Amino acid sequence: MYRIAVCDDEQADASYVEHFIKKWAQERAVMVQVELFPSAEAFLFRYEEDRTFDMLFLDIEMHAAGAGAPDHADGSLMSQPPGTVRASQMSQSIGTARASLVRQAI
Repeated sequence: MYRIAVCDDEQADASYVEHFIKKWAQERAVMVQVELFPSAEAFLFRYEEDRTFDMLFLDIEMHAAGAGAPDHADGSLMSQPPGTVRASQMSQSIGTARASLVRQAI
């Protein structure tokens, strides 16, 4: 059985990815357990408790808590959308966990 984490701040998108993972597994008679996470922080918190995930599907852009609020004390916004966390930033946070998550290619 493959344990798969889907990290996406949009519930509809996370469910869409989950649907295709389960469809793929059913077509190949492979058992999967999919767990959805609404943020990188939620995933990392869970991963600290349980490091047995085999795969991680990440959203390309995720909004941090408080998205839409100004990024600076003076109310100005950064050049990227407010509260946006790029996949590269998330990858840095995950660090060596990335390598251990994808132990096996499907």
